[in-house]
Amino acid sequence: ISLAHQVLFNSASLHQIAESASLIPVGRGVVLGSGSGNGLDLSRFAASALMNRETARSVIDVPANARVIGFIGRLTANKGLDDLVQVFAEMSLIDGNLWLVIAGSEEKGDPIAPSTRHILQTHPHIRLLGWAPDPAALYPAFDVLAFPSYREGFPNVPLEAQACGVPVVGYAATGTVDAVRDGITGILVDVGERAELQRALTHILADGDLRERLGVAGVAWARDNFDQRIIWASLADHYRQWLNQT
Repeated sequence: ISLAHQVLFNSASLHQIAESASLIPVGRGVVLGSGSGNGLDLSRFAASALMNRETARSVIDVPANARVIGFIGRLTANKGLDDLVQVFAEMSLIDGNLWLVIAGSEEKGDPIAPSTRHILQTHPHIRLLGWAPDPAALYPAFDVLAFPSYREGFPNVPLEAQACGVPVVGYAATGTVDAVRDGITGILVDVGERAELQRALTHILADGDLRERLGVAGVAWARDNFDQRIIWASLADHYRQWLNQT
């Protein structure tokens, strides 16, 4: 990094951390557009946004009238799965129609707690789907995507959910703060604050108008800022500028 004339970052928050930690000199970092590593192929999610919710839920054996929290990602402590599962277990004691759908696989290097694994294996309203080759088909089944990750560069899953009109509730971690517009396309709370996470999930699940408003804004946010063609064009422009400077 010290020898580079410019360093590309996939999010503004990561860029800021690199500068504040003196990993790069001020002014040497570049963020393409609003961020993201490669943007989204929006055509993959256009059909999903129109998919019938009842059909999407029938595929994963979840009641059509359930309230569904979705999670897609690696099943690790760093992704906040311990927090989410504990919060869900408490919420389900009050709301008997609440379900948690989880897609992803475990990694040995950052294991979840034994208590979390026990709940995942025994709770009747948790669907463990394993690794999903095409998560686009899952988003229409969700009322909200939970994304309580403790750190990110720039996460794709919240972008994908928003492209499908699904609002996001998560931690205001590095990277996530660039992918989700707090109060506009989702709700972000302080990292590690389980009580705040629970309040935000409860609030958004109870307010259909809010979910609809956040979902519509999320589709526009993803479309206007993270279409792959926008990211690619910005990268091509930077390449031309760098070539012209040599």
